[in-house]
Amino acid sequence: MAPAASDATGSQGSLRAIRIPVHGLLGGLGEFAADQIRDQVTSEVQTVVEIPLDKKEAAQVSVCASLLLYGHKVTVTNKPRLLWHRRTGVDSVTTVDALLEFQDDYYDNYLSIDRWVIEKLTHCTLPRRGPIGGKPVEWSVSSGLEGHGDYDITASETNDDGEATASWRTVPEQSPECFWSFENQRDAVGATIAKVSNLVPGWGTLERIVGFLRDTGNAGDAPLTVLYYEQSDAKDCHPN
Repeated sequence: MAPAASDATGSQGSLRAIRIPVHGLLGGLGEFAADQIRDQVTSEVQTVVEIPLDKKEAAQVSVCASLLLYGHKVTVTNKPRLLWHRRTGVDSVTTVDALLEFQDDYYDNYLSIDRWVIEKLTHCTLPRRGPIGGKPVEWSVSSGLEGHGDYDITASETNDDGEATASWRTVPEQSPECFWSFENQRDAVGATIAKVSNLVPGWGTLERIVGFLRDTGNAGDAPLTVLYYEQSDAKDCHPN
């Protein structure tokens, strides 16, 4: 009977022997599966929120975003630059022109190997120097002009020449004509603003965050002054 006991002991020992590697194997598979799930979740989440969460991709996107955001420039002009509250015989509408250009030259003034390194290591496609079309434009004014007018015609994106045009119209003059004198004249000083987006395709949230925290090449402005009259307590002016 001794041999049987010995076989049982041997079998149990064999089972104990294979439990360890099986446990280690399952642990390894579990870690591998967890890594795969984590990578997949990270990829899905960063696609939805448009912010890089993976360290390697974050580094690549950061370099690319810097090159793109700071390489662009928006130039804004107003014609005319001096308006009045709307009434007969004065300028009350200005044409706001915006021009979007990519100013850094990675094609004509850089060695081809430098451009290849930038594009391959950062997965960043840089545009040629010159006007940039097809980018959405958001129009606004600085706080100094708020309440004195509004945009009535706006372009939704830049054209093939990188241009977009809008018109900004002042509000009607509220003071009666008897108050239209130099001592009652006031001014509102500010700027028209054009802000473009989609300069870093696929990372819109990151682009908005960077643009909010610091000035980049995605916005431009131009000075604008609006003159108007303010009613006073002058005794010789009593409008009906």
